[in-house]
Amino acid sequence: MGRGTVVGCAGLIVGVLILLLFVTYVVTWFQKPSLKIVGSIERWLSFVANLVVACYCFPAFRATRQRPFLYLAFAASCFAYDNLFRLLFGPRLPTGLPPSQVLLYYGAQHFVEIAGLVLYASGIVSLARDARRRIK
Repeated sequence: MGRGTVVGCAGLIVGVLILLLFVTYVVTWFQKPSLKIVGSIERWLSFVANLVVACYCFPAFRATRQRPFLYLAFAASCFAYDNLFRLLFGPRLPTGLPPSQVLLYYGAQHFVEIAGLVLYASGIVSLARDARRRIK
C-alpha cells in the first residue's frame, strides 16, 4: 500500500467523521433555541470556508513556492482546527473538569487563534507586497 493510498484512506475516514458530526448537528438543530442554531451554522460555515482556503493554498504553495501561500494555508488550518474543537465540545467545556485541564484547553484555543491571525496577516501582507512590486 502506497503513501498516497494511506493518506487518501485517512482523509476519507476524517471526511466521513466530519459528515457524521454535521448530520448530528442537523438532527439536533430543531431541539435548540434559534440563537444556538445560528451560532452552530456560523461555526460550520467558518470551518468549511477555512478548509476550502487550506485546500487551495497548499497546492498554490507547492506550485509557486511562495511562502505567503503557506502562511495562508496554515492560518486556515488553525482556524479550521479551532472551529472543529468548538463543534465537538461546544462553546463551553463540561463542568467538573480540573482547573488545569480547563486552562490548558482555553490556552491552546487562544494560542491557535492568535497564531492563525498572525499567519493570515503575514500571508496577505506578503502577497500584497509582491503584487505591488510587480506593478512598479
